Amino acid sequence: MIMETEESADRILRSLRLLVSESDELLKATVGEFGDKDCGARARLQAAASRCKTVWRELEKRAIADAKAAGLAVRLHPYESAGIAFGIGVLLGLVLTRNLRATLRHTSSRT
Repeated sequence: MIMETEESADRILRSLRLLVSESDELLKATVGEFGDKDCGARARLQAAASRCKTVWRELEKRAIADAKAAGLAVRLHPYESAGIAFGIGVLLGLVLTRNLRATLRHTSSRT
């Protein structure tokens, strides 16, 4: 579960990083190509790219801090962490099994 969360956070950070780099490339490529009417759109794009950069940096800092805190908690309390992970796995297994049985019963009653 923690690995999935880290992977999804990593994907979000990569996507945000890609968005920022592509918007920077677009801004650089369109320098001097548009008239006054498009300058407003260009300014809004620059502002949006700047906000994205700020959000990206903040998310990256927060993700690193959270990962360090989680790692420290696991190192300080390895047995508790394993017990919690085991308990979550059991509960998740029970819920999924129950839902699967209900779905199978519902499907078999239709036929």
